[in-house]
Amino acid sequence: GNLTTQLIVSLDRRDVIAALGDLSDSFKSFYPETSLKLLGLVEGNLNKIYLRQLESELPGVFKIDAHGTAEHVMDDINRSGQFFLKAGTNNESFLRGVLLKESGGRFSIPDHLSLDLQASLAKGEYHADMLLTEQTGNVKLSGRYHPRFQKYGVDLKVDSLALIHFLPKDSIFSVTADVKAEGQGTNLFANTTWAQLEASIRNLVYKENPISGISLEGSLKEHQLQANMI
Repeated sequence: GNLTTQLIVSLDRRDVIAALGDLSDSFKSFYPETSLKLLGLVEGNLNKIYLRQLESELPGVFKIDAHGTAEHVMDDINRSGQFFLKAGTNNESFLRGVLLKESGGRFSIPDHLSLDLQASLAKGEYHADMLLTEQTGNVKLSGRYHPRFQKYGVDLKVDSLALIHFLPKDSIFSVTADVKAEGQGTNLFANTTWAQLEASIRNLVYKENPISGISLEGSLKEHQLQANMI
């Protein structure tokens, strides 16, 4: 048979604070006078499940939208699925105020921050793509992992990310860098375990001083670890 589940929730400020229990004074003081909205709709059966809607919004602070599908949920071999998520912050005075207060000014969050995520499972391999965008730069992350064969791969690209917006007391203002890694196995003593790493800093501004042209290459094969920095 088919199953349909729907969630519609609206929580005002008092409800949220009561539900979360012990909270810092800064959280309570910065939390806005708006209602937290939660919406969800799931349909299907064990053969195929549809996540039609998953939405969470605190107006003026953040909004999250997600949907996806899953097939052959109980089948370890043929199980597959897709998941999509979009999230964004807007005029982030709430989280920024809490982070700055609780961390003594060490951590913050930009006014406008967006996240796009796509994840999938097919033929036993998990795959995910993520794009994080802030005011002046972005971070792209692509990863894959096959648990049966223990194969993995990661590709990270950081483009003009203003770290000063996240770490206001730090001396690194912005960074542009690439990291690529792939391999198989986690047992460092197995002959079949191998790994390859390539990383480069194309531009980094430290205390207004630009740094560029730093590269690192590393590999692990047959118990031999090699690394080279340029």
